Amino acid sequence: FPTVFTKGHGTKAPSRIGRLLGSKNQGIAQRFLTGEIDEDGVGFYSPRYEIATSGRIFEQGVGVQGCPRELRKALLELPPEYDLQHYDIVSSQLVCLLQQIRLAKRLDARFNVSTKWIEKYLTIDKAKRLLATEAGLIHAGMNEEELEKGTGIWKKCLYGLLFGSKLEEDWGAWKALRDYAPNNLEQTLAQVKKVLGPLERILNKWRNWLARHLVKGETWEEESRFHGPLLGARKVKRPGEHILKVSNACGCIREFRLDSKGRLPKTAGRKVAAHIIQGMESAAIHWLTILPTMRPQFNYRVIANIHDGVITLGEIPKEAWSEACHRAGLEGAGLEHKAL
Repeated sequence: FPTVFTKGHGTKAPSRIGRLLGSKNQGIAQRFLTGEIDEDGVGFYSPRYEIATSGRIFEQGVGVQGCPRELRKALLELPPEYDLQHYDIVSSQLVCLLQQIRLAKRLDARFNVSTKWIEKYLTIDKAKRLLATEAGLIHAGMNEEELEKGTGIWKKCLYGLLFGSKLEEDWGAWKALRDYAPNNLEQTLAQVKKVLGPLERILNKWRNWLARHLVKGETWEEESRFHGPLLGARKVKRPGEHILKVSNACGCIREFRLDSKGRLPKTAGRKVAAHIIQGMESAAIHWLTILPTMRPQFNYRVIANIHDGVITLGEIPKEAWSEACHRAGLEGAGLEHKAL
């Protein structure tokens, strides 16, 4: 889809944006303005996406999400009639994890894991800042910039755990804490572990369950109202090796090599879990993008995918988000309207 981005002043727009960034970044500014500029001075360009193995798409090159903040602000400065909107799924990865654990319980009566920590997190207002405070990463008296930085470190630890990192030396989350609190690393690490400990135990139990049960080679189909399998696994024998094919809610298949005893390697459990969670999140975004072509009453249009969010022309009605969640198996997820 063509994407509408910047209100400029005809052919002067590149130099205007270039001045915001300095001469070294002229190339970045020009990257967004290679398309036509209409009579209102609005530039158009079409994002080019790459597809990850999980089904998520991300923009090639710098992209709107990765460009400098000043440029992003200029790019999204449009007249009101364009009705440009920005949405994110609220705590999408934790909602995905919660749904997958509930699925595991339905598939295996012996799998008994409490989800109270996740459910509590999802119901707390401003949960990120509250738990970042409990973890000792932010405190009263900090200015807004310091609060944002500390909350960002909390998010790195939380999402690092979800996608396979550990709160141990030389792992990504540990490095983030080391750089944030170099003079107080041991105490900070202990506090973060105390707050995130329940989630880490939930993840370990779920990943171990996946590693044991997926290798049985069964294909499980948990049908939601409109959707096919949220999780599938099939063993394939090839000359000299056994492969486990794992499919997610996007229908994307990732292959994992089994060991000589037909088991998943220990490190594979984290990768399988990430493939499943990202598949659900991506499926919800893709359905949100596709639905206006299927339902004439949904008159918004998605013009950019940004990981767990979208930029649209027009507001997304609640009915559209509800159907996207049903189709992706992401019931209970919220959609947050964010400032551009």
